[in-house]
Formats: sequence, structure tokens, C-alpha cells
Amino acid sequence: METIFTHLHNLIVSKAKAAGILKKETVSKASMLSELETLSMRYKILLGGIQIFTPQERQKLTDRIYLNKGKAAAQGCAAYINIAAKTANALPSQRLDAKFAFKSIEDAATVISRILNEFIANIDIVFEGSSTVNIQTAKLSTLALFEFVEKAELYREYAGTLLSIITYELVETNGHAELNKPLPYKYELLNKKYDAFLTFHIRMAGTDGSNYMDSFKNLRKSMDDIRVTNADGGSNLAMVDTVKLEGYARNLFGFNLNPFRWLGEQWNLIKDSKIRKMESEKETIVAHVSLLQMALADMDSNSPEYQAKVKVIEAYNNMVREMDKKINQYFGDDN
Repeated sequence: METIFTHLHNLIVSKAKAAGILKKETVSKASMLSELETLSMRYKILLGGIQIFTPQERQKLTDRIYLNKGKAAAQGCAAYINIAAKTANALPSQRLDAKFAFKSIEDAATVISRILNEFIANIDIVFEGSSTVNIQTAKLSTLALFEFVEKAELYREYAGTLLSIITYELVETNGHAELNKPLPYKYELLNKKYDAFLTFHIRMAGTDGSNYMDSFKNLRKSMDDIRVTNADGGSNLAMVDTVKLEGYARNLFGFNLNPFRWLGEQWNLIKDSKIRKMESEKETIVAHVSLLQMALADMDSNSPEYQAKVKVIEAYNNMVREMDKKINQYFGDDN
């Protein structure tokens, strides 16, 4: 039976044969730290936009989502309802998505954010005093970090996309949408990455994060945290005791892990997409503002709660203006 370790071993062997020699793509500690901090900030924005709503307001949002059940045009609401049902089936403790909008996403994102911040705090331990890592110096624990970051990036992008599509579907006047329809690639992401999102979502929503970090730290300090390749570019993974490392495999790794992809195009994709991420954050913030404005319509304009939300909207709008300025400067338009 193939395990994650035999899978990685075979991948290294086939890659070495195909290339003749293993390429030394590198990831620097400084770049990794920067990306972890950026990703952590994106989760903070996502969580802030969910948690700004009161339980009563989140109930109303959920009611609106479920009113769209069965409507062909409401793809975001349909995805949310499916995610809520499958999460509740897998995790009996996670049955509040039908009452408080985005509850399981809030819980999962909180755990992911906590793990990201632990990686940031322990970045020197992760890199073991080195300034870079490549396929020759990467250990099993290094691959665990790579996979977690990749999944956390996907989760954040999917959650933000889901939020923006649902907002488009909910914010309307007399049956007409007030917001611009999300671009086609957003719907493509919603459909194509659904299974990958849901798998990671259920895993993160069902833990407090300690299992992951405990497993990571235990592997990091153990003799089992071997380098995945040897000095000649061959695989070291044939010597792994898969039974002994079964717990690590279950908690840290998945079969989609490809260290060559991560030390190549995947890292470059993540590293070189700062403007895309900023545009994505802008969409998320606009969705937050639109939902807040919808909530204001049901509130007393003289209430402290109303005034507090108005201030949040103003802060969000200032953030959007700053993002627009940076995006325009990137594309050469300073006006």
C-alpha cells in the first residue's frame, strides 16, 4: 500500500530521472516570513469582517442565505448550504452554520490563523539557522510547513470568494443586484476547489490547532525528521518507517504534496502575487462593507451600534482607497 512517504520517494526518484539532476530552487527565510505575515493579515481581515456582526445579525444573514436555496443563480448560497450540511455531518459540534452565518468558517479560520502565527514565532526553528531551504536541505517538517501554507492560501482565497459571491447574491433592491457580478474565474474557483476546501475546512474546524502544532514540533525535534534527499540527489525516504510515522502522516501530510512544485512554480506563484492578493482583499472588504450597509437598514440610526458600524465602514473604505492607490501605482496609474 502506498503511503505519503512512498509517494514522496517515488516522486523524487521520477523527478531525478526526468531531470537528470535535481534543480536547486530555493525559498528564503525572509520571503517565507513575509508571506506568512501577509497571509496572517488576510485571515485577520476575514475574521474581523465576520465577527463585526452580532449574533442576531448573523442569524438574519443566514436566513437570507437559506431563502435562496434551490435558486440556480444563487451559486454562492448553494455552496454555503452544502458546506454547512457536510460540516455538520462530519462534526456534530459544528451545527451552527444554519444559525450564525459563517460560524464554521470563523472557527476554522481562527485555528488556521493561530497556526500561522505559531509558524511566524518559530521561523528560526523551522529554518534551523539557515537563510534558505531547497530540495537538498528540506526535511519532512519543512514539507509539512509548505503544505500547510499552500492549503491556508487556498482556504483564504476560497472563503473570500465565497463571501463576495454570497454578498452579490444577497445585496439587492427590488430583485436587482446592487453589486457587480463576480468575474467568471471566481465561480470556477468556487466549483473546482470545493472538495479541497471542504476537506481542509472540516479538518481545521474540528480541532483547536494543537494537534497540528504538537505533531509538527514533535517531528521537528525527533530523529525521524530526515532530509528528503541525499547529497547525490537521491531519495532518503525509502528508509522511513511508515508505521512509526503514521501519526505524523495523518496529522501533517496529504497526497497532493509535491515538494518540487512547491520549490518551483508554486512558491513563485505565491511570492509574486501580492497585487492579486491585494485585489482579493479589496473584494473581501467591499463584501464586508456591503453586508454592514445591509445590516444598517434594519437598525436605529441613533443607536450606538449603528454609529459603531458606520465607523467600521469608514475605516474599511479608507483601506479600500489605500489599496486602490497601491494597485494603480503598480499598473503605472498614479492618478
